[in-house]
Amino acid sequence: MYRTLAANRDVLAYETYFNNSEANNVHSSLLNPNENPNGAAAYASLW
Repeated sequence: MYRTLAANRDVLAYETYFNNSEANNVHSSLLNPNENPNGAAAYASLW
């Protein structure tokens, strides 16, 4: 994702992230609660 956004920064205005931790959903939360600590750390290190 980072490479995609970086490569297209001239035509992209912003990034949207849905921090979802609801049951029976994608559990993509990176913060409060952090359900994906490795992903959260990688995301934080790139940005």
